[in-house]
Amino acid sequence: MSDATVKNALAVAAISEAATGVALLIAPRLVGQLLLGEQLAGVAVPVARVAGIALIALGIACWPGSPLLGMLTYVAPTGAVNGITSRPARPGETITLYGIGFGPVIPDTPAGQIVQGSNQLAATLQISFAGTPANLSYQGLAPGAVGLYQFNLVVPTVAASDAVPVTFTLGGVAGTQQLFTAVRN
Repeated sequence: MSDATVKNALAVAAISEAATGVALLIAPRLVGQLLLGEQLAGVAVPVARVAGIALIALGIACWPGSPLLGMLTYVAPTGAVNGITSRPARPGETITLYGIGFGPVIPDTPAGQIVQGSNQLAATLQISFAGTPANLSYQGLAPGAVGLYQFNLVVPTVAASDAVPVTFTLGGVAGTQQLFTAVRN
C-alpha cells in the first residue's frame, strides 16, 4: 500500500471519528434517534458525550496532516442548520473555536491525557476575520478534553456577511483550510 493511500485512509478515519464524536458531544439525543430509533435519556446522555470526546480524540490520533481549525459554535447564518438554533457572531463578542493538531503547549500535557488546567500554545497563533486579526484570550488545549485545542477570541469589526473568511497562522505558517463564518452587527 502506498504512503498516499495510507494517508488518505487515515484522513477519512480521522474525519469520520471526529465528526461522529462532535455529533455525540453536541446533540446526543438526536444521534440516538438517528442511529437507534429512539432518543437517549437519563445516564445515556452523559455516556454518549464521553463517547463523543473519545471519538474526537481517536480522530485526532488518526489525523495525518497539518493543523485544522473548526468552529464548534452555533455562530452561523440564522437557520443554517435545520433543528439547531444559530445566529451570526457580532463584532466585539467572544466566541470559541476548536481545532486539532496545533502542537505543543506550555506547560506540557502528554498526548492521550485529559487536560487538567489552562495552558498555552508554544507556537504563536493568529486568527483573522477577513484579514483583521482577532484578539485571543485563550489559545491552548481544552481543559477536560484529550487532544482538542480551544481558542477563545473576540470577533473583530469587519463588514457584515454570511461568509466572512476566517484564516489562521501558526508559527508564521498559514493554515490551508478555507473557513467562513457569519458576522452581523
